[in-house]
Amino acid sequence: MSVSDLKSSRLSGASLLALVGIASSIVGILTLELPSELLRQTSFSPTSLKVLSIVQSSVFIIAAVAAGYFSTHPTGLTSIFVDRHPRLNLFALLFIPLGALTGLGIWALDATITAHFPGLASFYLQNEMALDEMNTMVSPITRLAYVGIVEEILARYGVMSILALIFLKVFKNKALALSLAIVTSSLLFGLGHLHAIVAYIADPPTLFLMKTVVLNAVAAATFACAFTLHSLEAAMLAHIGFHLAVMLLN
Repeated sequence: MSVSDLKSSRLSGASLLALVGIASSIVGILTLELPSELLRQTSFSPTSLKVLSIVQSSVFIIAAVAAGYFSTHPTGLTSIFVDRHPRLNLFALLFIPLGALTGLGIWALDATITAHFPGLASFYLQNEMALDEMNTMVSPITRLAYVGIVEEILARYGVMSILALIFLKVFKNKALALSLAIVTSSLLFGLGHLHAIVAYIADPPTLFLMKTVVLNAVAAATFACAFTLHSLEAAMLAHIGFHLAVMLLN
């Protein structure tokens, strides 16, 4: 395959990945239960808010795919859609149980931490309704379509790929660059979950916020490793497996 043919193939693959992400975003947002507090604070209808969310998400997806398109090739990161590697096989499906095991481990670690800190257990009891609303807001379809696919395009293909390229240019070492990208992007992913908590709960305790960041960062590191070792699609499968386990446990 010539260089021009390869470039054309990658561009069409990137376009397909963006379309898959946008379609997943539409499905996920349409099945999302909007926070009651948000609806009380705005003059927009639920439909208008969802349309605006879809537009915003689509812009971010296109930007993330563009970033990944230019960043992944130098760092060795791949997407089956974009790079057309014939790697979507039975081995890739093993990342689903890997994600499920990660979900089980995070659930057990969360329960252990809560059991050892009475203040956390008291916080859960005092904010049971708000926490329940936060959990039920995200439907199973939203978890699998939006969270499992769109978040991987944004966090891994977009953010992690750019970080890997930056670290590669700075340190001139691919293994170090990928390791730093995994750690940094995972921490950013964990921090990105704080806005949802603040939207539902007034003055959450610091320990709860720290726990949220750390546990989400650990989960993200698993997805990032799947991206590094196999492909973006493997990270998606791991993320979907994670949420399948979490939904069953909850």
